[in-house]
Parts: sequence; structure tokens; C-alpha cells
Amino acid sequence: MGDIQGQGSDNAWPAHDVELDTFGIGRFPVTFAEYDPFCMATGRARPRDEVWGRARRPVINVSWQ
Repeated sequence: MGDIQGQGSDNAWPAHDVELDTFGIGRFPVTFAEYDPFCMATGRARPRDEVWGRARRPVINVSWQ
């Protein structure tokens, strides 16, 4: 993990190995219909849909944080 070329952010250096006990990834994009209840349960603001609609559309305007 990290920037092996040394051109990234300060927190990306030094590059180092990372081991995970488990790892999960979704097979399909997360939709607004799935993400909105998460926002309600955690008190987060719902992300904007840019007037494209919500429901079964993939969620946008979110980050990994």
C-alpha cells in the first residue's frame, strides 16, 4: 500500500505491505435505495443526485471516507 513512485501525498509514503484477514466487495454498484437508509441510520447527509433521480440508480457524490 502506498505510492511506489514517490509522487503522492505525504500519507502515501513509504509504500508498505498490508495483510487483510477478510475482504468483501459488492458485485453490483450500491444504489441510492440502499445508501439512503444507511444515511438515515448513521445521521449522515444524503448525497446529491444532481437531479438525475435516486431509487435504483447507482449512488454518486460519496467517498470512501
